[in-house]
Amino acid sequence: YVVTEDSYGAPTPAPSVPIVPPAVAPPAVTPPVDSVAPVITSYTFNGVAGDIVADFATTTPTVDIVLTASENVDWVSIKIEDQTNPSNDKIFYSSEFCADGTATCLKSWNGILSGGARALDGIYRIKVHMKDTANNDYNDFISPYFITVKTTTSTP
Repeated sequence: YVVTEDSYGAPTPAPSVPIVPPAVAPPAVTPPVDSVAPVITSYTFNGVAGDIVADFATTTPTVDIVLTASENVDWVSIKIEDQTNPSNDKIFYSSEFCADGTATCLKSWNGILSGGARALDGIYRIKVHMKDTANNDYNDFISPYFITVKTTTSTP
């Protein structure tokens, strides 16, 4: 604040200058944190959203399993497991028709287990292991549909 004198010697204030506060940066915008694990939103066996009976030796050469996730994921593994004997299983890892970074996975199972033997009669369930880009993990059995393996076709 500077004081000057007018032509009669009387003090006169200098013109007022607005005081400008220093510039303040806007608050940083933090993107929302993804803490929600992906889920399977739908799945089918040979195009049917329901249980299937497979006789790999005669009527059902393969079971095509199509899985759809809620978002793009890393398809870690798909496990087909005999629910009464979990060591009877087939494990698929991501590869062709089940590419990481996508929301859809297709696997075809011909009834051969990971050890090379043919699947025995029983009810088989599907366990999906997948992770999203935020590394949220889903590793659980999907339901309500199952694959019933029936190696002998009954005749009337």
